[in-house]
Amino acid sequence: MKIVLLAAGIGQRLGKHTQELPKSLLKLHERTILDYVLDTLLSFPASEIIIVGGFAFEKLQKHLQGKDPRIHLIKNENYLKGSILTLECALPYLDTDFFLFNADHIYPKSIVSELLKNKSGIVGMCDFDRPLADDDMKISCDSTHHITGISKKLSSFDGGYIGITYCSKDSLTLYKNTVQEVIERTDGKGVVEEVLATLIQKGTLPFFSIPVVFDGSKSILLKIWQLLNLKSTHSYDTYSIDTNRPCRRYY
Repeated sequence: MKIVLLAAGIGQRLGKHTQELPKSLLKLHERTILDYVLDTLLSFPASEIIIVGGFAFEKLQKHLQGKDPRIHLIKNENYLKGSILTLECALPYLDTDFFLFNADHIYPKSIVSELLKNKSGIVGMCDFDRPLADDDMKISCDSTHHITGISKKLSSFDGGYIGITYCSKDSLTLYKNTVQEVIERTDGKGVVEEVLATLIQKGTLPFFSIPVVFDGSKSILLKIWQLLNLKSTHSYDTYSIDTNRPCRRYY
């Protein structure tokens, strides 16, 4: 099993905070977002953790020096186009099943055992217990637990995609071919979630529901865009992140 972490974006929505830093290197309580993410990813029994960087690559490279030998950093030279090209950079290194993660979400270690129980086919990880903002990736699903739509622009939706996809080894060819299909259709400007959307159009895609909130009033999972809100409201230092705390519940 391998892990792919997409960390190439410029974090444009975060404005001045990411003018010189990749968004994964923003700090919360003297630790970077990436360090919190790695707390969880290094808990997986993965043979390799492929991190795809792009913007301010040298800073990301320096930060990762001396960390776990399973970490393999590669560069997307075309990071200003769509995130689908960031994913494409990892494809040559994928020869077994893998989990795909976004670098702008922090997850608890407690999701690892639950994710490992649901390794079959291609699975989109979703939740159903939080309010979704305009910029959140939304999903619709049917009564048989299959995703029927995925987009930030869904007007009617049932839950949110939490930035994790699993692909089994026997689904690897299908997944890789679909990535190339999205690249060709969008001229490289597509986003990673369009892979799931394309697979949905071809058939049905199962989902596994995992909440993204820690059990505790001040111990939360954080999407990186929330950092800007925390700083602007002067409540930045009142939030704690503890990746050892359990998720509130599993469905």
